[in-house]
This record gives sequence, C-alpha cells and structure tokens, in this order.
Amino acid sequence: MLKEHQRNGINASKEDFVKMGHILNILKIALLLFAILSSSRGFAQAQSSRNVLVRSQAAPLLVLSLVRPVSLLELEFMYKSENLPFNFGLVLAAIDFDNKGFLGKFQNIENNRIATVESLNLGLRVDFPFNGKPFTDSFYYSFAVLGGSFNSEEKLEDTLDCENKIKSKGTASIVAMTIGKQFFWDSGYHIMTGVGFFESKSLSRSSTNTNTCDSQDDISSSKGNLLSPWLDLAIGIAF
Repeated sequence: MLKEHQRNGINASKEDFVKMGHILNILKIALLLFAILSSSRGFAQAQSSRNVLVRSQAAPLLVLSLVRPVSLLELEFMYKSENLPFNFGLVLAAIDFDNKGFLGKFQNIENNRIATVESLNLGLRVDFPFNGKPFTDSFYYSFAVLGGSFNSEEKLEDTLDCENKIKSKGTASIVAMTIGKQFFWDSGYHIMTGVGFFESKSLSRSSTNTNTCDSQDDISSSKGNLLSPWLDLAIGIAF
C-alpha cells in the first residue's frame, strides 16, 4: 500500500510538471503574438544598439507534448560585442522524457524496458549570423556545448507480480548544431526558427538495482546515448 501511494505521488508530481510546461507554452505563444502585434516599426535591419538577449526555446515542448508528455525548459542568455561578428551566451536546459516518446526512439534502450530520464544542463551557445551583424534579421548557424547531471530509471515492462529495475545517476555532455533564420524587431522582440541535431553522451554513471523477481537476473543499465533531430523555435527580447 505504501509503495502504491509513493508511485501515485510520483505520477502526480510528473503530471503537475507537464501541466506547468503547457502553461509556460501558452505564455510563450502569448508573448510571441504580442511581439508581432506591437512591431509597428518593422524588423531591425541595421546593427542593433542592444547588447543582451534573453530567450526561451519553445518548439521542442510544443511539438513533443503532442506526441508524448515531455517537459523541457531551456533559457538562453546571449551577449554581443560590437567588435565580433557573432553573439554568444549561457544556456540552461532541463528535460524530462521517457523512451516510449519521440526522443526515446533515438535512444539506445532495449525495447522491453520502460525508461525515464531527467537531466539538468548548463553550457555555451554561439550564433553566427550570415550577414555578420548579431541581433539583426539574418540566416544563422549555431553551435552549442553543454554539460550536466542526469537521473534515469529503467525497468522491465513485462513483470506483473514483481519488480526488476535499475536507477542510475551521473554526468553527461551535449553537443548541438542548428541552421535557420532569426528575426529582430526594433522594439527588441526576437524570434528564431531552425533545424539541426543534438547528441548526448554519458560521461560517468553509478547504478543501483532493485529486483524482487526470483526468476530474473538483475538488469544492467543501458548506455542511454541520444542522437536526435533538433528544432529551434525561440522567442525572446533584447535589451
């Protein structure tokens, strides 16, 4: 009874996390519409006097939540210098997904397992506008490197009266590359859209087994490396 209550509590907290993600998406869409409606001065074509940009990636959660509940929060704090033809900054990314959804199709996890992954990452992103003028309308190429920690759980899905699972935690690296188009309004509002890929690799890992199935051996942890397409769709504001 206690274990069942604990599982229900975990499921409830995950549902609340997903609902919060949907609320954040609604706010992002509202901000995007406001930016478009308030952009009477048009797009910024000349070099902008604004040096700081704060934006949030909206597309991954918007798209993936239609396929399977996935919670993603990514914030980017970008900076430009008048002497550099690119802008750069910090990226904070938190993600929660399972191997039965879209991202799981690209993960190295056996088919007879149910796996969940939670991770928190911090890193650096660099945007290279094709016109050499950061914070202006231009096509762009982007490169990002992040590192962080993760917690994962894998369990056999064909067990009924027993439990055979493994919990892991450790560190991982992420490399991402995208190409797309960015737009800036004179008012400071900003959107960008692009396509690319990201790759996540485990750097270190420690695991703990729980096995109440007498007829089964302990399962081993999957490598869990991930190579997936990526979709840039960010909204933000420059200061």
